[in-house]
Amino acid sequence: MNDINDREITLSECKSEIDNYLRLLHQHLQTGVVDKFIIKQFMRTHACIYNLSDREADMSQRLYEYYQSILKRFLEQNVLPKLELKVTDSNQFLMEVVHQWRQYSIFTYSNTKIFEYLDRGYIKHQSQVVLSDLALHIYKRNIFEGKKAQLRGAILDQIQKDRNDE
Repeated sequence: MNDINDREITLSECKSEIDNYLRLLHQHLQTGVVDKFIIKQFMRTHACIYNLSDREADMSQRLYEYYQSILKRFLEQNVLPKLELKVTDSNQFLMEVVHQWRQYSIFTYSNTKIFEYLDRGYIKHQSQVVLSDLALHIYKRNIFEGKKAQLRGAILDQIQKDRNDE
């Protein structure tokens, strides 16, 4: 693809750039190894989003919706399946909840940075929820609400074990 600053980019091309960045980010989250191309891809993706959302409000709205879908997809494909595997042992479950929360926090921080132009322009003028708050709402709705009883039980179980010096 030519330099994205040299021409107008389409929404589908921008989504492709975003997906390329997300692939590298996901790989980093799984392995802990930073791909040497991730910074270059970050800059390409950020420029793509900036150029596209600067054109018209409709594109900004579509990017905002795409940001939401990215977060939901990450939770459904990565976080939820891992939490489902750790349901038998309360300690393992709590450790996995903490680990997945950290992964999600890194993921959302990185995405908030590439979509930051939406926060400064579109969201401010359209009275939408800022990206960082939106990420928290999505996590609460898609993970926490469904795991609340299980989480409460695991915490109470750990408290009981601590009291019994186990």
